[in-house]
Amino acid sequence: MLRSMRPLIGYRIVGLDGPAGQLVDFYFEDVSLAVRYVAVDTGGLLPQKKVLLAPAALGQPDWASHCLSVNHIKEEIQNSPSIDLHKPVSREQEEQLHAHYSWMPYWAPEVPVGIPATRTAPAASANEEPALRSFKEVIGYSALAFGKEIGEIDDFIFDDEAWTLRMIVANTGGLLSRKLVLLPSDYIEQISCQNRHIAIRVPPDAIEAAPEFDPSEPVNREVETRFYDYYGRF
Repeated sequence: MLRSMRPLIGYRIVGLDGPAGQLVDFYFEDVSLAVRYVAVDTGGLLPQKKVLLAPAALGQPDWASHCLSVNHIKEEIQNSPSIDLHKPVSREQEEQLHAHYSWMPYWAPEVPVGIPATRTAPAASANEEPALRSFKEVIGYSALAFGKEIGEIDDFIFDDEAWTLRMIVANTGGLLSRKLVLLPSDYIEQISCQNRHIAIRVPPDAIEAAPEFDPSEPVNREVETRFYDYYGRF
């Protein structure tokens, strides 16, 4: 199903033998837009220790009880390599993480990722390697439409089965006249941490005239198709 990312921040992480922490962030790849990890504050004996968990180890979110199950015991999660959320995630750290859990690395070409990369358009410039981006970091970035700032990034809609970003939620109204609109993720051209923006391949006037998005309403395939059809006219 298609879900908003914002409400999942703060969800309880439940291991095979009980609560193991709290979800505090997501990390997604800026080319495939696949969600590679959730960041977890394990608390417990080591307060403020942050660790990463891959979607392959996660169950479906329980929206009623606000929890997310994990196919590992608490001790294994708490003894996982720690991560500094204020620094980029390196490949060396990923290798240590996958070795700890005996996960198959998604970056190995001979190993199926398990999470389909549905995008074909690059989200990074030609001389950049794919990078992992923090959900919390990207929220608040400027949304640029053909170089014109039209608002800021407010949220993402993701597929909770494939664990890929499907749509951007952008606030085009500002603080005093808040208006949220949906933008298909296929229209992303670049995610720039240096300039703190996401460049989108959609005319500014099309975004300004887009139907308003109500975050309290469910997002389904019909809604997604309707927005794709709308932007496809421009």
